[in-house]
Amino acid sequence: MRILKLETPLLTGSDVTDWQNFLVSQGVLSGQVDGVFGVATAQGTRDYQEQAGLDPDGVVGPRTLAQAVADGFTSGHQTLLAGMDAASNCSQFAAQIADEGNSWPATTLTPLARPCHHKRLAGSRMPDSN
Repeated sequence: MRILKLETPLLTGSDVTDWQNFLVSQGVLSGQVDGVFGVATAQGTRDYQEQAGLDPDGVVGPRTLAQAVADGFTSGHQTLLAGMDAASNCSQFAAQIADEGNSWPATTLTPLARPCHHKRLAGSRMPDSN
């Protein structure tokens, strides 16, 4: 899932709809589920983050998404966690993933999203793979 946040133009799509439905289920969004990440969705996200003990920045990034998945967030539309799908490039989150204690080989992907090199993350408990 892409990072969701309040920006111009407003983000729209099934991932936003899934997120809004989750926020409703958590009791932090009472507005209409419309698939648009607007002011109400950003506030609901901050409220969820605060409720979950996260930094309430209003951005659905890797930590918020990981916590939401643990809290029951699901999507019938797409892979939720970057790196769990061969088409997702999680290199921008590699250090943060390692900091969270997860361990698996980081993969650098070509523009066609094909694995071209594996390396061991710092602190990873998994062996290098070539």
